[in-house]
Amino acid sequence: MYYNTYLVSDMNYRVPLCQFFSFVFGYIWLNVLTPPSTDITQHYTMGVWAVCLSCVIEMFTEPVYLVSQAFLFVRFKVMASR
Repeated sequence: MYYNTYLVSDMNYRVPLCQFFSFVFGYIWLNVLTPPSTDITQHYTMGVWAVCLSCVIEMFTEPVYLVSQAFLFVRFKVMASR
C-alpha cells in the first residue's frame, strides 16, 4: 500500500516539470541547433512546438494509466491505453 501512496504523491510534479523541460528543449531545438534549409521545411517551428505540446499532453494522461496500474484496475488500464 505504501507503493500506491508514494506513486500518487509522486505524480504531482511531473506535468509542471515536463512543461518546463519541453519549453527549454524546444527553445534549444529552435535556436541553438542548426535548422534545416527553409526551402525544405516551411513549418519547422510549428512542428517543434507541436512535438513539445504532445509531450505535455502525454504527461497529462500518464497519471491515469499509472493509478490504474497501481490499483490493479485492469479494465480501466486497457481502456486508457487505447
